Amino acid sequence: IPHTTKNIIWYDPETSRVKIATHARFDEGMNDLPLDSIPPNVVHLQRTQAGEALPADTDAITIPPFTVGSSPFFETIVKTLKPTCQHPQFGLSLDTDTLTNRVF
Repeated sequence: IPHTTKNIIWYDPETSRVKIATHARFDEGMNDLPLDSIPPNVVHLQRTQAGEALPADTDAITIPPFTVGSSPFFETIVKTLKPTCQHPQFGLSLDTDTLTNRVF
């Protein structure tokens, strides 16, 4: 998968398969669930302040400008190398991950 930092691999318990999603939404606070469906860990977090909302952070933060790129790396360098090895894999030992079927 190109740009794998922008994709999510997840397990679907209904089909017992690992799937790939290109867009996902995370809500660790479970804000979109009805009150009777909120998991116990979130209920515990909500009760840490006796039912009151956690106080807002008073420290000022600086947010850097948002930028978008086509590569997950900060900088890409292109070099031309002349192979000196006669091995068909240039001395690299490659294997396949059984879960994602990717080479590593």
